[in-house]
Amino acid sequence: MNLRSIRKLFARSPDTHRSVLFWHWPTALPPKTVEREMDEILANGIGGVLIDSPPSSHAADYLNEEWLTALSAATSRARKRHDSVWIYDDLASKNSPAKTKQQKLHPEHASSYLKYDTLRATNATLQQFILDPPYAVFIHEDEGYRQIDEAEWGTLADSNATLLCFHHRRSEIHLRYLHADAVRNYLDETYGPIQQKTKRFFGNTLGVILANNAELPSGRDILPWDDDLPDLFERAYGYPLISELPFLITERTESPTLTFQFWNLIADLFREGFSHTLQSWGEENRIPICGYFQMRGTWTEPVYETGPRMPLYALQMYPAIWLSDSKGHIDIVEQKQACSTQRQFDTRGVIGVYERPAHETTIEYLRGIAYEDLALGATYRTFDGVHNRARLDHTFVANFTPGDTAWPWMGTHHDRLARLTWLQGLGKSRCEVLLIHPESSIQATNPTDGKWQSLYSHLRSIAEGLLRNHIDFDFGSEYLLGLHAQASHDRIEIKDSSYSIVVMPPMINLRSQTYALLQDFTMSGGHLLSVGTVPYLLDGELKPEIAEFFEQYAVRLTNGIDLFEYSAISSIVKDWDAENASIPDTETGPRFLVTRREWENLEFIHISKTSGTNFSPLINFTVQTEGHIEFWNHIDGTMTPICPCTPDEPVVIEDTWQALEARTYVAIPEPMPEGFEPEAPLTIERTLEPQWTATREHGIPRMLDTCRFAGHAWGDIEDARNNLRERVNANPEGIIGHLQWILDDDTFDADLDHELVLIAPDNATLTLNHELLESIPAPAINLPGFTGFTLPTQPGTLQIEGKFRHAELLSAPIIIPKAKRDSESGEIDAIPVQLTPWNQQDLEGFAHTVTYQTEIQGYERFDDAPIYLECESLNSPAEVRINSQVVGHLIWQPYRLDIRPWWTAGPLDIEIEVAGTWANVFHPQKRLLSQGLDAPPKIVVHAHTSAD
Repeated sequence: MNLRSIRKLFARSPDTHRSVLFWHWPTALPPKTVEREMDEILANGIGGVLIDSPPSSHAADYLNEEWLTALSAATSRARKRHDSVWIYDDLASKNSPAKTKQQKLHPEHASSYLKYDTLRATNATLQQFILDPPYAVFIHEDEGYRQIDEAEWGTLADSNATLLCFHHRRSEIHLRYLHADAVRNYLDETYGPIQQKTKRFFGNTLGVILANNAELPSGRDILPWDDDLPDLFERAYGYPLISELPFLITERTESPTLTFQFWNLIADLFREGFSHTLQSWGEENRIPICGYFQMRGTWTEPVYETGPRMPLYALQMYPAIWLSDSKGHIDIVEQKQACSTQRQFDTRGVIGVYERPAHETTIEYLRGIAYEDLALGATYRTFDGVHNRARLDHTFVANFTPGDTAWPWMGTHHDRLARLTWLQGLGKSRCEVLLIHPESSIQATNPTDGKWQSLYSHLRSIAEGLLRNHIDFDFGSEYLLGLHAQASHDRIEIKDSSYSIVVMPPMINLRSQTYALLQDFTMSGGHLLSVGTVPYLLDGELKPEIAEFFEQYAVRLTNGIDLFEYSAISSIVKDWDAENASIPDTETGPRFLVTRREWENLEFIHISKTSGTNFSPLINFTVQTEGHIEFWNHIDGTMTPICPCTPDEPVVIEDTWQALEARTYVAIPEPMPEGFEPEAPLTIERTLEPQWTATREHGIPRMLDTCRFAGHAWGDIEDARNNLRERVNANPEGIIGHLQWILDDDTFDADLDHELVLIAPDNATLTLNHELLESIPAPAINLPGFTGFTLPTQPGTLQIEGKFRHAELLSAPIIIPKAKRDSESGEIDAIPVQLTPWNQQDLEGFAHTVTYQTEIQGYERFDDAPIYLECESLNSPAEVRINSQVVGHLIWQPYRLDIRPWWTAGPLDIEIEVAGTWANVFHPQKRLLSQGLDAPPKIVVHAHTSAD
């Protein structure tokens, strides 16, 4: 591959790596609506949609003929545009529509669990046993707990003895994931109808099913269970389980063995019953079934308890998607775990990121999150773009999503991410360090003593320390190591990954397969670093002699570990040549994330800056290539030679980095291009500050509040929803009614036209003071589900008549003022805007665009130096037009555009159209006060000067 073909290849933006939109369907949508929305979504840089099922209250709609017809319309439309459709099936700790249907049809497929508590033996307790017979009862004696049968209960009346009681329960929200037949039945009845409806698209255009967040019922007083678990346990380990139940939750000498065997068996059954079944069903039907499963969380106790015990369980045996509600370093280690497991397994599915941006989220923040995700190893992204129509007026709306003002410009943003995602997936990761995950140690700890929390805290701190020192690593799951890893000379090979350094965090237990692997690895010359406590259990059984192995073959590090001081770890690993780059870093978290990849005869050095401040670091790295370094710009696909490189000399680059920036350097085995000379230094020739005018076509939207159903008292929309909910519960097919809203004099702006936009029931009619309102084909709010109507400027009563089926689909009407248009000339009498911050002009709730315009006299330019249009005070996305031609989009900082290609002699009419966001309308209490353009833009003309 020559240099010309490399540059041509890297300039492309591959469609296959574009982002996917998280698309909420609260109910079945009409096919025409689906097609219109699909066209709008896919026309702006999106590579497909991820369809989210309706909430459980609408489970009757899910998979019915209307829902499947809507899905077929979406899939057909995506096929015509060569894009994709994914299905999202949430199996978390809440009822999804699919689970709701399954549990109604097959209650025997619900998961079971044991709930335990400690009681005193009294008459009241024994009476309760008669009403609610326990699964097993144990009495506390000097030497521990002894199981007692029903015949002995009566002898304990009022003895005040301590009893440990286990009750067998069925879960209302969890499926029987430990049992393959139950899981396969769920797949056949849930995904089977989808396959039948979309036969020719299933597995290609309809490309992925996300069975997400499956979890077991577990908690501080709950053990996951299955009906045949006792028999399976006794067959596997040779002794009964039920009589040992107290020692799973209380401390005694034999507990580590029992605890490890129990949780190890649960993890194996989960893999066999759920993970393997999903994988095999997908292979049989030629469609990937992916999923993300919480490895650590704080949502609910079941997640909190089950997650640490099976840290990587659900990412094994089939592809994985990483979905996260919170971003930043709070989950950086968990994402690294997901990416590592993905890299080490046979089935290479995509890994995505679902981000739920808060009100304060800016486009710069979203860009920074994307850069961080990719640096950690993610290869695909999904993002939440269209929030549930059912709650649009009181659930936040993400910024710059389909239907928002800046949406038509966001293709630029998605195109840039697609380039970077594609590049980060090329070739083979160059990662030398394998960090063993202490999952078997966590499985061997008692749930009441908190040791697993200490183990996980050490692991997390070590991982963050490596990242902070620009040392890339992969987590090693002991389960996967046992399946796939082998020691080859002085390396551990796992599929396409290869490691020369193994780091072991503090551990107490080790699988025998891992131990054998480490023996082969170290005896062939591999580097092993053992941090803190070395394992003294093997497969849960006490084996003190294995400590001798670590003393003889590992570098032991103990000083400072109790104080979570890990600086020595990075120093030792750096001495073993594992550092990816040397960058000054003084912050607590990793300011720069560095990853390396190799593809054919090229080397990639990718650096992501996660800090929100500008910084001028001295970056130092080495390469194995004899040739030269080029900077690959993922924003426009260009490649620029930087300097020659040899394996013996470090590459040193010093430059100023913007906040949340990413750069990729490519080492190419060719000499510097002939005749190449570094660009001469730039000097500012002059700064132009033309006079700008600013106008807008829309006024400030207003959301109506006071409403009622005819015959009820006036109140707010929540009162109306509650009233409707009661009536719909009694009439599931829906009710025909009249919903009324008050329009007072303050609703309208003088000298402006007005339109009304809302989510209305199908075939609804709207009247104002009994006069019918006309519908608008293209309403000002283009968010899915909204309908627009003309609105005369007169106060009174607005009435909506239609068939109301879902209380959540009620929305507050929004009144949108708009400048009048001359009926003869068609010109709009635009509203002037000052060049001051928007929030100083009462534009906090503004959701449309403001256009800033100037005209300057250009002149001939003979130097090829840039001419920048700089908008330092811009806080929103903007489109730039010169002489009516779109020349670029300002999406994120620095808000600067090189307009040299359009600079000509003669007048230049420059327009900058700046976007607001609908999030400010739906949530006036959490407005983005910093949006807009706060100060006049500048035009900075640069010139090249000689080095002298």
